[in-house]
Parts: sequence; C-alpha cells; structure tokens
Amino acid sequence: MSQHINLEMGYGTYLKLCDAVENAAEHADSFDEIQSLVHLMDYLEEEYMRDIGKQNLDYKTWKMHEELFRNKEIYHHQYFYKVENIFEDNIERGLLEWNISEQDKFHLICELIDVFKKNDSDNVD
Repeated sequence: MSQHINLEMGYGTYLKLCDAVENAAEHADSFDEIQSLVHLMDYLEEEYMRDIGKQNLDYKTWKMHEELFRNKEIYHHQYFYKVENIFEDNIERGLLEWNISEQDKFHLICELIDVFKKNDSDNVD
C-alpha cells in the first residue's frame, strides 16, 4: 500500500537541493551514480515546475471565483466548492477523463448525490 504526501518547497529550498545534487555529481565515483543524480535533478525540476503551475492555476481559479461571487453569478458557493472538490479529487485519482468507465461515472454521481442529500438533510433541521 502506498501513500502520497505533498510537500511544498520554496524556491530557496529548491536551489539548495539542486546545489547539493550537483555537488554530489561532481564527487561521484561511477557513471551510474552520476546518471542517477542527473535523473534526480530532472525529477526535481519537473516536480518543482509542476507545483508552480498548480499554484498559479489555483490562484487564477480563486481569483475567477472571487470575481463571480462579487458579481453574484454563483449563488451557492458552499455547494460550488464541495462539487468542485469532488471533481478535483476524481481528476487527481485519474477517474475523471474523456474515457471514463461506467463504474467510475456511477461512483462520481453517487458522491455528488451524497453532497446534495447531506445538504438537504442539514436544511430540514
């Protein structure tokens, strides 16, 4: 069983890690060790750039939603964010794609129904 943990890394930390990997590559004894360090450097750069892109997208999305809320174009923002979180979770798990299976569609619909059903029962009290 594997577990994913997201660690945020600032630019300064990223540069320190890159310097440490470069220093290790300079003092490496074999080609295989150098090659694995180069792959590590590529992986660090790809992950850092992916994280920067995600942060920029999150900021742009937040800014757009705030504008919609100010203009009263989205009326139930609690529902909106709950449904959006379900979609984001399904996208991250790779379940929400163009070629989505019937089983995955069913699970997504059930999650959406649970959100509205829970909210309807909260409003009855």
